[in-house]
Amino acid sequence: MFHLKAHLPSQKAILSDEAIDDMKVGTAESGNGGYYGVGWASRDDSNGYRAVWHNGGMSGVSTTLMLILMKR
Repeated sequence: MFHLKAHLPSQKAILSDEAIDDMKVGTAESGNGGYYGVGWASRDDSNGYRAVWHNGGMSGVSTTLMLILMKR
């Protein structure tokens, strides 16, 4: 919910919405047309959407958190 900027009314902001957006901006190419930001990989499509994701794992398990965002 943090990365979707779904703030609770009583919640104190840790980062500004702009800083959260900046974490998803690609700063280095990751190959195959993708980019890597601060902990997030990203790829834009031709329909105005950006997919941002982070994955990880250990022996026997793997996880992926993917967000599909509208580009501005």
